[in-house]
Order: sequence, then structure tokens, then C-alpha cells
Amino acid sequence: MKNNELLNFNEAIKLIDENAFLNKSVSFSFEKCTGLILAESIIASNDIPAFTNSAMDGFAVKSEDLTCASKTNPANLEVIETVAAGTQSTKIVSCGKCAAIMTGAPMPQGADAIVKVEDTERAGNIVKFFAPIPMGENVRFKGEEAKKGDSLVQKDTVVTPGVIGLASSLGMTKLNVFEPSKIAIIITGDEVLHPGSQLQPGKIIDATGPALKSALISDNFPVSYFEYVKDNPADIEKVIKTAISKADVIIIAGGASMGEYDFIQDCLTKIGAKKIFWKVAVKPGKPTWFGKFDDKIIFNLPGNPVSVIVTYYLYVRFLLRRQLGYNSDEARLKKTMVKLEKTLTKTDQRLEFVRGIAYNNIVTPIQQRGSAMLSGMANANCLIKFPRYCEKISAGENVEILTFDI
Repeated sequence: MKNNELLNFNEAIKLIDENAFLNKSVSFSFEKCTGLILAESIIASNDIPAFTNSAMDGFAVKSEDLTCASKTNPANLEVIETVAAGTQSTKIVSCGKCAAIMTGAPMPQGADAIVKVEDTERAGNIVKFFAPIPMGENVRFKGEEAKKGDSLVQKDTVVTPGVIGLASSLGMTKLNVFEPSKIAIIITGDEVLHPGSQLQPGKIIDATGPALKSALISDNFPVSYFEYVKDNPADIEKVIKTAISKADVIIIAGGASMGEYDFIQDCLTKIGAKKIFWKVAVKPGKPTWFGKFDDKIIFNLPGNPVSVIVTYYLYVRFLLRRQLGYNSDEARLKKTMVKLEKTLTKTDQRLEFVRGIAYNNIVTPIQQRGSAMLSGMANANCLIKFPRYCEKISAGENVEILTFDI
């Protein structure tokens, strides 16, 4: 690639991937684990179910007692006990007898099937049964789901509520997962006012910081350092050094271009950070910078808020999820093909990610496509992939979209 050529998007992703490393494993309580990746498989510590039990409320019977049962000739059995969930049966179900039983209660000795309550009629201690029942019907047998020692959930699986429920049923209170990277956010610019400030001439109230922090929190990445810094090289250098000491991945918003007050890259060079790439043939987000300081990852993203949000989802989130243990495909935004509702055109020979609203396999492009137009980003639920050298996509054509799986 020549010095004046822009890196293409896939090349940028490849370089990020090559510099990602798998984080260490930690033991976290359940409430911290959702969305993380298992560092160890979950092994059954006992048979599942641990004992043979009823799959529903009904009556435990000997199936042979109902062989000739019918609507005109019901089998009449005597109820000898009621077995509630959490209790143990104290009697044996013999011929002509049955036991009332609740869902999850242990099967009484002698019984081999469960008849649903709604398929019976009861009068006092006598229950009428109107049809035969197969042996084992409505019974959950000990170990039918898994045997002690079986691998239930493989290492490298995403932790979901189902995984947590299963782990809890085995008596676990924690899971071994790959630890999320600690994140530092630095927002640069003399023009930036803190959220909640009164708007002043020539100033803007920060949107980038809250949006970026929200994106990270929703993806379960802890923000360990957040700072605003003016366009002063000495202050910038000091803040970057502090961020490096407190975080694993540093995200700097602003100062990524070639303006008179874009000092970030000079400061990064001065402290010894290594540039891996700068400038990608993508819109929004062309001046994205990616590099390292020792084992710390640094992103310098463009200052416009839409550019920051889009490049977070395209680049930063990809790296963070790779370091969590997601595979390359899982780390990316989910993609699908849908029909384009309105024609799109462009003259810039960059890959453009157009904000869109996807619904029922149709995507409508947001009209506000500027990188400072947050209203378009606020209403979007996906990015429409507008290929680099393509100038027009007509309404009705199939397009690839990347969806925000928040």
C-alpha cells in the first residue's frame, strides 16, 4: 500500500484482529457474567434430574392398572397419599392404588406413570381414569438430561440467562469467564462543554462522551477512567499517560485529523506509542488511528459524535469482544440482507455505513447522513453497507445491513 492510499476496511479489521489478545480468566458472580465467554466448560456435578420425578400435577399410577380403562369402563383407584414438591413419598403404590402428586415431586415407589389431573375425576379418595397410559408417561427419569460428569456447556460459549440458570441448578454461584478489558475514555477539544452546561457561543455540549460510555456499559465493558482535556499538548500527554496507567484499552475522541489543533498523534508518538494504522477508506470515520503502547491498545477516533459511535461499533467493540473470547464473526455486528426502500447515491469512493431503520426485511436510509447529525444516529437501528466504489443503490435492491444488537 502506498503512503497516500487509504487502508480498506477489511485490512483495518485484520490489523485490529492481529493485535487483539485473549484476556485472562476470572471467577465472577452470576450478575457480572451475562454476555461474557466461559473460560471453562460447565460439568454436571450430579445426574440431571437428580431423582426421578413427576413432569406435571396428577396421579402416580401403575400403568398396568389402566390397561383396560375407557370412558365407559373407567379404572377406579384409591388415593393413598399426596406427594408435594420438596417432600418424599412414604408409601408404596400397589395394584389398585395411586398417589396424588405435584410437578417436580419424587416418584413414589411402585408407580411407573403420571396421569394428568384434567384426565381424571376424583370423588373423595377414589379417582376415575378413562384411558390406558404408557409406562413412563409424564415422568422425568433420573439422569435423563445428563449424567454426573457430562459436559453441559462448552468452554468459549457466551453466557446467557439459560447458562446461569443451569449453573445455579448445579449449586454453582460463580462462573469462570474471560475478563472484560478496562476502558479509558478521553474527550478532547477546547470547544467541548460538559454535559448539563449552558450552551455558549462557539461551544458545543458534549454528546460523544455520554454516547460512548453508554455503548460500552451496554456491552458490559467497565469504564475505569473518563476525562476531558483541552487542546494543549502538555495536558493531553499527561491525561494519556494517566489513562494508560488505569486501563487496558484507551479511546481518545477528537484530534485525529490534520488540523492545526490536532495534537493527539504527536503526543502519542512522544510517549512512545506505536502506530499500526491511520486513515481508513470508510465514511464516517476516515481519520481513525489505531496503535499500541506496550500491551495497551489505543484508538484515536474522529471527533464528530456520529463518527465516534459508528467507529466504536465497527472497530473498538470488535477488538473488545475478540479479547473476551468471541470468535471473529461473533465479535462483529450481526449482518443480514434486506431490501432497500429508497435509492442511495454517493460520489465519495469510500465504503460508507449509512444509518438506517430496518423493519420487516426492509431498510429505510436516514436522510441526515452527516457525521455531526446525531438525530439520524438516534433513530437508526442499523448500518447500511454502501460499497466503496459503488455510486448508486436503487430502491428495491438487496443490501447488507449491520444491526445494533443492544
